[in-house]
Amino acid sequence: MENSQSQHFLDQLLDPVSREEFFADFWHQKELHVSRDDPGYFADTLSLGQIDEWLERSPLRFPDVSVVGAQAEDFTHPEGGRNYRGRVISKRKLNQLFQNGHSFKVNAFSRMIPSLRARMAELGELFDAHIGEYLVMSGANASAFPLHNDPEHVIAIQIGGRKKWNFHQRFSQYSRDVRVVQPFKTPARRQVLVQPGDSLYIPPGLQHQTESVDDEPSLSVSISIDLFQMDRLLAKALQHAAVSFPVMNEDCPHPLATAEDRESFRQRLKETMQNSLEMMDLDELIDLVREDHGEPHLCIRGANAKPLTADTRVKRSTRGKAVITADSKVIRFRFRNEHLTFHGHYADSLKFVDAQEGVFLVSEIAGALTPELKIDFAQHLRNTGYLEVCEED
Repeated sequence: MENSQSQHFLDQLLDPVSREEFFADFWHQKELHVSRDDPGYFADTLSLGQIDEWLERSPLRFPDVSVVGAQAEDFTHPEGGRNYRGRVISKRKLNQLFQNGHSFKVNAFSRMIPSLRARMAELGELFDAHIGEYLVMSGANASAFPLHNDPEHVIAIQIGGRKKWNFHQRFSQYSRDVRVVQPFKTPARRQVLVQPGDSLYIPPGLQHQTESVDDEPSLSVSISIDLFQMDRLLAKALQHAAVSFPVMNEDCPHPLATAEDRESFRQRLKETMQNSLEMMDLDELIDLVREDHGEPHLCIRGANAKPLTADTRVKRSTRGKAVITADSKVIRFRFRNEHLTFHGHYADSLKFVDAQEGVFLVSEIAGALTPELKIDFAQHLRNTGYLEVCEED
């Protein structure tokens, strides 16, 4: 059995189950427990020693650390006052809650552990999804999480201790973001005992509850794979469609509009949506939604930016083409997730920049712009990421 950093993390999570078998028989369908009897299986990714060192040396801050079943005031420092992002947590209070049976989560734990962060990046490159993870620490013989379901696909890996998972029913694969109100609690249909080195896949919407067993704490990492949903992609497509279809900014009919006027509006709305969706590039939409969830592209703005001059060397970004359309006396511009609206006076200047393949000076921008307006125009495009400054050789 291969178990090394050379193996893709998804394959390591599933081994000995193949990707093909996983996606055909389990993905979005039912849970999968991979039992290995190998406590050190994930040691190259995350070890008990790394967790212990982090707990000992790192300051714990709110809200990066949260306690299941406790209020934030229960574990922040004793001087009182409002809790705020970045406030240091009292390790003494946290340990007391832990000993009393509470579990706590460390969100985005991979930020502290480079080896885990690298593995998360592998999943991010594979899935069209937002990848998140958190460390779960539960006391000995304690209930970790009450009955619930997650809206994302989850793969849990056990690092230390043992944890019992109780699986209940699943309502619908389309109720990802819905909390179902039910009249009674159904008994668990399956129980799984997860040991160090094991993996466990839980599809969205599957109700489950966890508890640690034995006289030692349970340490695990839950990895969430939040695939971009159709409604999110549609919202992104329509958000940007107004650049190509300015009619999307048209108001709804006024109160005295006739039935014919309302029907005409409905038809224009329908046709515009159909036309915008026909122009939709799925890969571009996924990339734009990914930007919303991850690190934004580098745009140097405001006080932190070196001011442009007429002699600044710039080039057009290679990260994509801009969408530029004329709308009456204005020009609508979109690059990636950034929108601008220019006066028609800038038409020739936009055409010039859009046609450039190499480096040029700000002063060389064509069009009926004064030298000062050329600099201001270039700064606007730089703020969207469409123009990039070229450092001197």
